[in-house]
Amino acid sequence: MGASQMPFRNRAVFIVALDTGLRSFEIEGLEFSQYQTKYLKNVRGKGEHYQDVYLSTDARYALDEYIKKERDTNSGPLFLTNRGGRMFRQQVDRLLRRLAAHANAKLHIDENIHLHAHKLRHSGVKKVCDEHGELAAKRFSRHRGFAHLERYATQTRDGHESMVDNLWS
Repeated sequence: MGASQMPFRNRAVFIVALDTGLRSFEIEGLEFSQYQTKYLKNVRGKGEHYQDVYLSTDARYALDEYIKKERDTNSGPLFLTNRGGRMFRQQVDRLLRRLAAHANAKLHIDENIHLHAHKLRHSGVKKVCDEHGELAAKRFSRHRGFAHLERYATQTRDGHESMVDNLWS
């Protein structure tokens, strides 16, 4: 492992993005002091809207490991670069593309994944919508209304066909 690699940070960024549905700019703006027990407190979202964001057990574990093994200060940005600066959204997306490239190395080209922070957000919102309904997905995504939820929760063509086929089964 090279000196510039931060595997615990990388894992924490991935899991936090997937399990919270945070946008890239929200991840970028996180401060160390916002991580409190089970929550990221007072996270700035779109339109200067602030909200506490619950962290799953997996996300908390990943953050704790990153803090314990790769972070040497208890202040400043939550996610640091290998040089100690704030991790910007372009770096978050580059990190996720690298993770996808590692996964794709063992996959057939037809199975390759394309990964970026907003795709993780879409995946999380869709999963919440499918398993827990639109109201839960709205809350998870931190949207103020339902208008934007459709683009996250739209069924695939196969999903729609299966739903119609099984509608009265």
